[in-house]
Amino acid sequence: MDHYLVLDIGGSHIKYAVMSEDTILEKGEVVTPLDNVEHLIETLVALIKHYEPRVKGLAMSVPGRINTKEGIMHTGGYLGYMHDYPLVAELSKYTSLIPFIEPFQSSALAAHFASFSMVTFREVYLESSATKG
Repeated sequence: MDHYLVLDIGGSHIKYAVMSEDTILEKGEVVTPLDNVEHLIETLVALIKHYEPRVKGLAMSVPGRINTKEGIMHTGGYLGYMHDYPLVAELSKYTSLIPFIEPFQSSALAAHFASFSMVTFREVYLESSATKG
C-alpha cells in the first residue's frame, strides 16, 4: 500500500502526517520557523528526508496566495518572508518527491488537518496527483 507525507505549514506549527489512502500511520507537529525562509526550508527538508524512504508522494497546505501550477507562493500569510517564493522548485532540489501545494484558506487539506478526514485526502491529493500524471 502506498504511503504519503502530508504537511500543513501554519504560522505557529507545521503539522504532518504519514498516511495511506485510509489510515493515518503517524502524525505530529514541529514549530514553524518565523525568522527566515532558509530555516523554514531546512525544517521542511528534514521532515521530508526523514519520511522520504517510506512515502510515494508529498502534499502541502500553505498560507497565502499560491500559484499551484507553478508552485509559487505569491504571499505567505503570516510568513511574510515567503513573498513570490518558488517553494516547489526549492524543495525539488532536495527530494525526488514532486510536491503538491494548495493554499490553506481554500484547501481541503486544511479541513483534513482539522479532522484528519481520509475522504479529504483522497479528493485533494490522490485525485490531483492522478491528473498531473
